[in-house]
Amino acid sequence: MTAFMDAMIFLIVIMIAIGTTAHYMSSDHEIMDPDQFLRQLSGIEVRLSDFTDLEDDSLVFLSDVMAYSVDNDSSVGIYLECLLSDIFGEHRFLLTYTYGDSIVEVGDMHDYYRSKAYLDIPVSIGGRINISLSIL
Repeated sequence: MTAFMDAMIFLIVIMIAIGTTAHYMSSDHEIMDPDQFLRQLSGIEVRLSDFTDLEDDSLVFLSDVMAYSVDNDSSVGIYLECLLSDIFGEHRFLLTYTYGDSIVEVGDMHDYYRSKAYLDIPVSIGGRINISLSIL
């Protein structure tokens, strides 16, 4: 029963975070430029415990959690997919990020895109994370 309540609280926190982030990142419902989205994404801070199994409530940059998620279990992919779906629409984006030799894709739009942007962000655990966003 406790695990169920923990899961429900976790989902509520994630949905609040997604709603808040989507609200502050969108302006007057105009389609956001992927370059603008990536620049804003690089400044988002989240609680580490909301996206990992770590018992650490420290605020970290979302890009650091993305780099961590490449080799570890994390719910950051679900968060990013919900966020991108709210902003660009479902099945209208492909976010790819690379850290080290690993590549993670969020979204399913592989063929055609209207606009694409790239961003290279330094990560606090060392190295850089390369992010690309394609939108239809």
